[in-house]
Amino acid sequence: METISEPDAQRPNPKHLQGLEVFSEYFSGEPDTNADSMALLRDAINNLRVVGGGRIQFKRGRYDFWPDCTFKKHVYVSNNDAGLKQIAFHLEDLGPVEIDGYGAEFIFHGFVNPIVLTRCRNVLLRNFSIDFQRPFHSEGIITALGENHMEVEFSDEFPFIVTNGQLRFIGREGDSSLHEWRRLLEFDTARRETAFMAEDYWSHWFIENGLIPNDGTGNMFDQVEAVQTTSCRVRLTIPGFRATVGNTLYFGPGHRLVPGIILTDCQNVRLDDVTIHHSGGMGVVGQRSANIQLNRVNVAPKARGKRIVSVTADATHFVNCSGMIQLKDCVFENQLDDATNIHGNYARISRILSPFLLEIETIHPQHHGFDVIRTGELIEFASSGGMVAKNQGIARSALRQDERHTLLELEHLIPEGVCVGDIVASLDTASPAVTIQGCRIGCNRARGVLLGSSGKTLVENNVFHTPGSAILFEGDGRYWFERSAVRDVTIRGNVFQTCNYGIWGRGTIEASPNIEPALRNGNACHRNIHIEGNTFQTFDDTPLLYLSCVQGVAFTGNQVEETTRYPRARLGMPRIVVDHGEDISADVI
Repeated sequence: METISEPDAQRPNPKHLQGLEVFSEYFSGEPDTNADSMALLRDAINNLRVVGGGRIQFKRGRYDFWPDCTFKKHVYVSNNDAGLKQIAFHLEDLGPVEIDGYGAEFIFHGFVNPIVLTRCRNVLLRNFSIDFQRPFHSEGIITALGENHMEVEFSDEFPFIVTNGQLRFIGREGDSSLHEWRRLLEFDTARRETAFMAEDYWSHWFIENGLIPNDGTGNMFDQVEAVQTTSCRVRLTIPGFRATVGNTLYFGPGHRLVPGIILTDCQNVRLDDVTIHHSGGMGVVGQRSANIQLNRVNVAPKARGKRIVSVTADATHFVNCSGMIQLKDCVFENQLDDATNIHGNYARISRILSPFLLEIETIHPQHHGFDVIRTGELIEFASSGGMVAKNQGIARSALRQDERHTLLELEHLIPEGVCVGDIVASLDTASPAVTIQGCRIGCNRARGVLLGSSGKTLVENNVFHTPGSAILFEGDGRYWFERSAVRDVTIRGNVFQTCNYGIWGRGTIEASPNIEPALRNGNACHRNIHIEGNTFQTFDDTPLLYLSCVQGVAFTGNQVEETTRYPRARLGMPRIVVDHGEDISADVI
């Protein structure tokens, strides 16, 4: 760890243990032995359970965790993949709890979920890093290109075999597990960022280009012919692939099974000086939790390491949270999706069973098992194509039937006009106060921060260098089913460094909820956005603002600086594009 807090600083007050015996211990395992520390960690966590909370402190050094003695539990994780998880730090119904690594490096082997917190309260995680001995993705340097083929060289960090004409990645320890890849993305090796205007090459690209049938009978993994040319090089035949010799090719997994830190139904959780170098999914996921603070949390590859990519999805992601979310002085770089996405989830009405009773279902597979609505919550009904709120109600009861379906009984009659196919969301878990302050965000795939909370939101004094939009206001009721409807956002004092050098955005700040064109007129999905005192460094005519379905946007006191960092890709476009917006004011056109 680069930043280490003093061992006795910022300790939870023992009074917070509410009468329970204060339990505190040093972790008994020795660092830097290459031994499996999992059995000793399991004992330490079980000791916490005896008294309901307490503290575990590590010594500085490396600790390894293998699957054999992990906790086993089926876990549903919104926007990631559910399943039976092998968990190292499994904390459930505990609090207060402190895990102080004191600079420790936690190294995980295989499909081990590092940290899963469920129904915990008053938690402090600090002073440690998370990494995997063998990452779930692989990277290689492009050494040669020809018509429809290329040669890629892999370091010993990404062991592989070629069998039956197919490239397959394996574990470093010589096990038989296969690290299948389902996507390709080119990175600029020198700049350590996604290559200029790089495209995603994954299943839909192969389908669109006629290389895979669009009937579910094939996949890209089977379509790439591989020939091993040396001990560390492979020749791949991929018709239509475009890249640059010397750049790095990312081979990504088709799963999000191993997020770094999962918070479910937790309250008052703080992460201080935590670094996540890698995880097989998102870095930090908070779901149905209240009051989450991330201070000096870094999601990034090692500064002097061989890898370019950090985590294989979003750096952070918060779903149906409440209270407040704070991201302060953090670094989110080189992840394979956004720095953060803060939103609620929709479910769809599948049946109307009585004037008071509905059956609702989660549609996207990565929402299955997620309680979109719980008993007693204020709920909103909306149309799926327009996300236009029709009415509100109160959930008298919400009884999950299976991982997809929930019976929802209302306190009052189902509002007039509500019908099968409409969508519903909880309003009680849609409005956390959000602060994103002093962070560095960039060099990743896709966008910067996706903002969807209806609560007061401040984005201040950050530096963005993203290939797509730095800030996106989105939401949809037809694919991801993410509720997003901001009502009070201030964006000030930020530096937007040559954003939009990739394909993932139409403006540096973009509002583009997925609303059917016929329903956009007069539909102000996002409202009251103030953009003031920022610096925009641009290299072409990409709009500073692309606004759709918004009301009340003020753009004042911002500076625009021209640079020559990249070729001019988009020309002749206005500084501000408005598609169905009202009350838009700007002092730059």
